[in-house]
Amino acid sequence: MENVFHYYYFKIQAEVTISDLAALKQNDEPTQDFITRFRKLKMKCRIPMEERHLIQMAQTALKISMRKRFDGMLFRDLAKLADKASKYEELLREEQ
Repeated sequence: MENVFHYYYFKIQAEVTISDLAALKQNDEPTQDFITRFRKLKMKCRIPMEERHLIQMAQTALKISMRKRFDGMLFRDLAKLADKASKYEELLREEQ
């Protein structure tokens, strides 16, 4: 019983690198879900990064339609990117 407890609560998490973050891509998922997945992975990365670099990395990982729409736009944080992208996705759904 103690082994199960120890395994569940004290298992070592694999360390996430900047390369892991850079390799992340948006799958067939809403942008809000992707940004959440990106943030969760970033929390496992012990290497400090400036927010602007994280935002650029997340923008690069977006689906092509989102990258085209937000290319060259600057966002102050990931939440703002997620908000704008979610609104744009909603417009695309309405258009269809």
